[in-house]
Amino acid sequence: MIEGCDNINYVDNKVNINLLNAVSMLPDIIHAVDDNNTRLTDLSIRQNTLEDVFIELTGRHLRE
Repeated sequence: MIEGCDNINYVDNKVNINLLNAVSMLPDIIHAVDDNNTRLTDLSIRQNTLEDVFIELTGRHLRE
């Protein structure tokens, strides 16, 4: 498990991890992947959107 991880989702053979300060957590993410004998083929980081914050606070999407 990655310390400070808010949410991990598995979708279409991909893992999405939600973290604060993801850039500083990259070494921990890579170590967690290595510890699980998993191969990392792609990694991307994006900033949260207002919709991400809304979903986190309310638990639902804007159009529900």
